[in-house]
Amino acid sequence: MNKNILSKNVQDFIDENLFIDTFKFLLKKNVFKKVSNKEIIVQIQSKSKAKDKILKWYNTEGILYPPKINLEQTSSEMTAKYKAQLIRGNSMVDATCGFGIDAHYFSKSFNKVKCFDLNSKLIEIVKYNSNLLKQNNVQYFNEDGIKYCKKTTDIYDLLYIDPSRRNTFNKKVFLLNECHPVINNDINQFLAKFNNILIKCSPLLDLKQTLNQINNIVDIHIIGVKNEVKEILIKIKKNDNCRVKIYCIELTDRSKDISFYFDQINNKEITCSNISTYLYEPSPMLLKSGAFNVIKEIYNLEKLNPNSHLYSSEKLISFQGRHFKISKLLDYNKNNLKVYYNNQANITTRNFPYSVQELRRKHKIKDGGSNYLFFTTDADNNLKILVVNKINE
Repeated sequence: MNKNILSKNVQDFIDENLFIDTFKFLLKKNVFKKVSNKEIIVQIQSKSKAKDKILKWYNTEGILYPPKINLEQTSSEMTAKYKAQLIRGNSMVDATCGFGIDAHYFSKSFNKVKCFDLNSKLIEIVKYNSNLLKQNNVQYFNEDGIKYCKKTTDIYDLLYIDPSRRNTFNKKVFLLNECHPVINNDINQFLAKFNNILIKCSPLLDLKQTLNQINNIVDIHIIGVKNEVKEILIKIKKNDNCRVKIYCIELTDRSKDISFYFDQINNKEITCSNISTYLYEPSPMLLKSGAFNVIKEIYNLEKLNPNSHLYSSEKLISFQGRHFKISKLLDYNKNNLKVYYNNQANITTRNFPYSVQELRRKHKIKDGGSNYLFFTTDADNNLKILVVNKINE
């Protein structure tokens, strides 16, 4: 860690050049004697990335940043705060510290936090930032956190793991048994020393497969920000109940949070009804859960088609997802789309034989604008166009 980066003139230069062409800058002569242009680029690229993800760090003077690849998997402040309020206690272990965002917020929920990471350069940076942020109850170790958990005889309230989703060939992976450390049913051995285990997973995680492979999962949290799944958390603890609860969370509007038990999910064919006044498109979190019939029951909505995953109602309700008012219900044919020829429209397809790209090409419809078209299949398996107006809540 080159602490010369912390000098005021270097920090001022970084702040004034966050949008610089880093490729051209790298080819220039070094601006500072004790700090290379390459080191400055690392700070510029990572700090630029931090602005939208970890604002506290961005706004704190003197923060050191690792290469941007170390920020790719870093939790955002919003998701880190959410995790920290799930479990509270005396002590915990973060076995895969990374850039330390989760550890920072866990330190507000636990009296003692031990953090481990095999990257010596990264742990040095995180330790420095931790002192800057006055995290007095966090200890950092340049060790294998999983090996520590195996050998320790201490009892902890929480083991937190955020496995790396890059393999030895630096290729992105998402299956838990392909990540590092590998996560499989052996994780249950740690329940003798940890009252709770929390694992951060990729948004691509297959929930059903995971439940079949790992015992003692009690909760699954599908966390979204601005209608996008950011991460999935699985919580493991000794459990006699065996009912797994699913939480679909929208951090930008917690009033829309919804939860249900996994055994409520039943995707056998259900009754569908005619399309009514309002249209609902479930959030990616709800879609990820696979609870397509639970959505119908909880919200008391009508489903357009067993395979469409669109819903309708006569009266407008509060819903986790997008809301629309239906202005026209049309049969799918060329004549009904003439008005959009060479015009703009936002297109969504659900259970429809053509993709968005194919429909745009076929009917010469441009992207964008204020028109919204849903191409789907109704309860009688007829191809339909829903012309809708978006409702902003």
